[in-house]
Amino acid sequence: MLVLFGVAFCLIVYRLVAIQGSHGYAQVSSATQQSLTLYGLRGSILAANGNELAFSEERPTIFADPGEIADPAGEAVKLAGVLHRSAFTLQSQLSAKTTYVPLVTGASNATAKAVSKLGLPGIGTVDEPIRYYADGTLGLPLIGRVNAAGGGVGGLEQTYNGVLQGKNGKIVRQVDPQGLPVAGDVTTDRPATDGDDILTTINPALQYQVDQILAADLVHSKGTEGVIMVEDTRTGKILADSNMQMDGNKAVEATSNFSFMHTFDPGSVGKIVTVSAGLAQHKITPTSKIADPYSLNVADSSFHDDWSHPSETLTPTSLLAQSSDVGAIQVAKRIGPQALYDYLKAYGLTQKTDINWPGESSGQIYPPAAWSGTSLPTYAFGDGYDITGAQMISAVNTIADGGKYVPPRLVTALVGADGQKQPLKAPKPHRVVPRWVAREMTPMLEQVVSSGTGQAAQIPGYAIAGKTGTAATYDANGQVNNLYNNSSFAGFAPAQHPRLTVIVTISHTSLFGAQAAVPAFQQVMKDALTDLGIGSDGPQPGPSVKAVPIISGHPDTALLPAG
Repeated sequence: MLVLFGVAFCLIVYRLVAIQGSHGYAQVSSATQQSLTLYGLRGSILAANGNELAFSEERPTIFADPGEIADPAGEAVKLAGVLHRSAFTLQSQLSAKTTYVPLVTGASNATAKAVSKLGLPGIGTVDEPIRYYADGTLGLPLIGRVNAAGGGVGGLEQTYNGVLQGKNGKIVRQVDPQGLPVAGDVTTDRPATDGDDILTTINPALQYQVDQILAADLVHSKGTEGVIMVEDTRTGKILADSNMQMDGNKAVEATSNFSFMHTFDPGSVGKIVTVSAGLAQHKITPTSKIADPYSLNVADSSFHDDWSHPSETLTPTSLLAQSSDVGAIQVAKRIGPQALYDYLKAYGLTQKTDINWPGESSGQIYPPAAWSGTSLPTYAFGDGYDITGAQMISAVNTIADGGKYVPPRLVTALVGADGQKQPLKAPKPHRVVPRWVAREMTPMLEQVVSSGTGQAAQIPGYAIAGKTGTAATYDANGQVNNLYNNSSFAGFAPAQHPRLTVIVTISHTSLFGAQAAVPAFQQVMKDALTDLGIGSDGPQPGPSVKAVPIISGHPDTALLPAG
């Protein structure tokens, strides 16, 4: 009877709470009073179009107080038909040695009403907040989740926990020595307040497409994990951020957000920094002659290109198209260690992004004072340092946006309970290289796609600019594992008037960047251009440098003609 009286009282209190904002409550008893917690609902995570990616609702929890139940078997049979649960399992729960057992959380109002109609001793319902994710597991490494206490864990849930988290209120009521409420003696100490919503930059339709493409590509390439990010070139808004890992033979959503938290050697994508720095420092021009022997000795170490060839002369354009490591070393030697490091830093590769992701890595790039004799040559072609996918897409986007670094963004506004938006100030961009350097880099990167290692990125009617990357992996002892690569491709389109920048990274695959990353890039960029209605500024230019033959989907630089 005490439980039923208490439930009746709760219904009265719930009506009081409803007047204050329709918040649920939970109760804690003491000898002389009972304290009721009013729940402040957690704010929603909204897609760029305003649709809810994550939201909270108050839904009934059906619970039991086994201490008030004299006939567990009989009540279990009656509940089984309403809850569609096994009577045997319910009997076990109703016989537990405790005073509170949740039987169903997030129940429908109809189910809660049906349970109440049974009038079973020791069975009650209470409204509690439940977190829902509109598209199931879609984008969960980006969105995050909440724990049993309602706090954000990972992703945007954790990053903006202080904004999203509602503030609970409290009602205190006096009780008599038997624990029964004193009629009319209810005071509201503090009303509950809902958390604010956050408006993100994510395009849910594009996110879904990118997830599907990455999952298929990860299975095809037999990598261990992968990342695809799509960024609005002009604003830095992240339109899609997909993170996948392998679970047996199946690609699944990653356990964390690799885009911000996992690092990799960028490989030849890093040559974009080296060549643009050489241009900005007036050490090279797009037509400079660069000696390219097959191998080169630096600090008693031998470096060589990935294909056997006689000594030749390259331009920076053909250096990028053929992805010559030796050519990149020659450029780095002209600009020197400090200048190369300064540009790596200016491109945002030595620090975290302004997004301030929980657990975000700042990468690992040492200053010149800590360099060995082989640091300059390895840094020149994108090896010897580690960065995140978020850092790399922002660096490539710098060329796309005319030499200006645009900080990436994931949240643009807070939305209060009254629906009013509070725009968040965008981080300030900064100039990395002069605009003329970006203008000279763009046709050079177009040739990577027209005639070089990125030919599989071509999209009919559009000009694409980008760069492949294939970097070594290491075993547990820090030794190079020649069987597997970290493969990537980053680029932008339409090349002459960029609107979108995309990066694809596949880790621990036996395939090269041209095989593992470029085809996925082509699919993502093609879908994004179409879905967003972005027109072409002209078709892919024809080859202007020596073409790299494509054999079985892999640029076979061994077939390049001599000279």
